[in-house]
This record gives sequence, C-alpha cells and structure tokens, in this order.
Amino acid sequence: MEIPKSIQVGGHTYKVMFVDGLWMREGNIGQAHHNTEQAIEIEPNLHPEQISCSFWHEVTHAINRIYNNNQLGEADVNAISEGIFQVLNDMGITFTKSDKEPI
Repeated sequence: MEIPKSIQVGGHTYKVMFVDGLWMREGNIGQAHHNTEQAIEIEPNLHPEQISCSFWHEVTHAINRIYNNNQLGEADVNAISEGIFQVLNDMGITFTKSDKEPI
C-alpha cells in the first residue's frame, strides 16, 4: 500500500511529503509539523521498512498532539509506532513510497 499524500487525524489534514536530504539538514528521517504547515515529512532515501516505520512514527506524533495534548515522550512515541508497524507488517500491510512519488 502506498503512503497517502495526506492523512486525516482528528479532523486535521496532514500533508505527507518526501523530502530529499531531510536527514542531512535536520538530523531526522521524519518529522511532523503541527502548527503552520500540518505536514509530515519523510526522508525518501531509506530502506522501505524505515520509510514505513517513519511514517507511523510521525502519524503517532500527530495522534499524540491532537488526542493526548503531547503527553507522550519520544520514547513512548517510538514504542507505540514500532508496535503499530510490527502488527501491520505481520498482517501483510506495508506502507511504501510510490515509485512515481517526486522527491
């Protein structure tokens, strides 16, 4: 399944973008912007599993912000997103970058 170009979390639409060089510029393989942009950015030059896991990590940040008032720390977000990734992966549900996706 391809990672969608946008995702809705609690009535908020987050644009999902692949940003080449994100790792080099920001030191992150993904990040979520909540206030002005409402966007999730993912480094495209990763192993497909890392792309999928990074997507779920940033979605978990959005869920945490909207439904949990940012009460979870980074370690909690990491644990939950890895769990989501593992359960879906075991069910044969993987999220990948579209081959047509511009960088």
